[in-house]
Amino acid sequence: MAVFGYGHVSTAEQTTDNQRLEIERAGYAVEYWYADTVSGKAHAAQRKQFGILLGKLRVCDTVVVSKLDRLGRDAPDVLSTTKSLATLGVEVVVLQLGKLDLASTPGKLALLHGYLTNQVECGLLTIRTGPCLTNTTQNAATTFRR
Repeated sequence: MAVFGYGHVSTAEQTTDNQRLEIERAGYAVEYWYADTVSGKAHAAQRKQFGILLGKLRVCDTVVVSKLDRLGRDAPDVLSTTKSLATLGVEVVVLQLGKLDLASTPGKLALLHGYLTNQVECGLLTIRTGPCLTNTTQNAATTFRR
């Protein structure tokens, strides 16, 4: 019954130290820590350290992450990952969601809710910044034509 911690960042300029600290401050004694530095576009199964972590898990182990997006790039990927972990008999804890069994119906609902919220936020950001980016691009093109 080991506790595995997992962190993920997208660039080499970032660090997973804060994620590990957050997990430990939440009361989890992390016995094994794995972290990846890879684009957020990579599926969980494509992340080297996450793959190693999966190979070490046993029944009744616990995987703790700070935020939901550490378990995959999108809702289908996270659902697939949590389903695989549940099949292994591994508990998954996402600090952001509290003590919630992600393989349960309420857990799946929370995953989908988080994913849809993220999609709406991205859409709104695109709407807000789209005209600004278009104007900036047009201004730059006009400036460089001179």
